[in-house]
Amino acid sequence: MVVPEQPRDDEVRELLRAARAGDARAFGELVQRFMRSIYAVAYRLMGNHDDADDIAQETFVRAHAALARYDENYSFYTWLRTIATRLGLNEIEKRRRRQTSGGETFESAAETVHAAAPDPAEELAGEELRAALESALRALPAEYRAVLALRTFEDLSYEDIARVLEIPIGTVMSRLSRARGLMRAALRAERGGALESPRKRTP
Repeated sequence: MVVPEQPRDDEVRELLRAARAGDARAFGELVQRFMRSIYAVAYRLMGNHDDADDIAQETFVRAHAALARYDENYSFYTWLRTIATRLGLNEIEKRRRRQTSGGETFESAAETVHAAAPDPAEELAGEELRAALESALRALPAEYRAVLALRTFEDLSYEDIARVLEIPIGTVMSRLSRARGLMRAALRAERGGALESPRKRTP
């Protein structure tokens, strides 16, 4: 999924000032300009269209309600991304509490993978492997999926990730290492299955 190019800062500032003054059309224009990018953030966290769409919509509802508190010294997109990320993680946590079924988790299945493995995104080439990355990302536990998505796809620093998720930098680093290990295990399994399937069909 390609993240759309962000609107120009000067245009965004003008729209924001108009929106804060009560111009509904200006806020609607902001929604149009940023919706695809925020949807992409939500999709990385939630893993499906319906949930990502709900999170993206709710992000703009919350942003509109809090416009008076928005600090123009910070990027509007960064602010929206923070809202979307926290909404997504809160929803994931709610569902986890409601979940009653057990079973082996993706994490436990890959427990022996080395935590300091290189970023698997660096090894991808072609649409098939990119699809495998998306699938493996969706399978990660939420806390690992969040740090990996923000680091790999949003290119945030450890400090920025810590700020968005409200966790210590050390926790960001440990979760990122663990996430990369789990992703690497998933990609190896995906490649192994692809290589073995032709042999299985051989008489």
